[in-house]
Amino acid sequence: MNETLKIITLLTSLFFFSLYSSAQEFEDYRIGDKLEGKDMVNMDIAGVPGTLFIYTNKKKLISSMGFVPSRDGGNNPAQVHKGEFIRFKTFMEQYYQGGFERTIDNAQQKQHYKLKYNGCNVVITIGEFEDDFSTSSLVFMINKI
Repeated sequence: MNETLKIITLLTSLFFFSLYSSAQEFEDYRIGDKLEGKDMVNMDIAGVPGTLFIYTNKKKLISSMGFVPSRDGGNNPAQVHKGEFIRFKTFMEQYYQGGFERTIDNAQQKQHYKLKYNGCNVVITIGEFEDDFSTSSLVFMINKI
């Protein structure tokens, strides 16, 4: 009997954990959807750990989102390697079914990748990489036009 109780407790815990963790995917949040939870969610997007910031209007409908790589819950932005950036950009191209248009900002030493999707601007901003092994800051934003 004691063994059965342990198994039931374990399965119940796993079930509730899976419900909680399933709401931690980028795909669960869309512009125009009603926000049903926190407005700051720690998650990995394409293997890049960070924090998704969700902005809503007065009706609690998601109007824009931003993602910043971070390893401490969004308090301090982290930098990414070139391979992580390429993987992140590729994921976003597949998710939003389009290719980014790149513009270079030489004054700020940044590159902006922009595409339009379903009435929204999707933008990734990345700092310049000095070489293949250096890191740079990354910011992702999507907002309704």
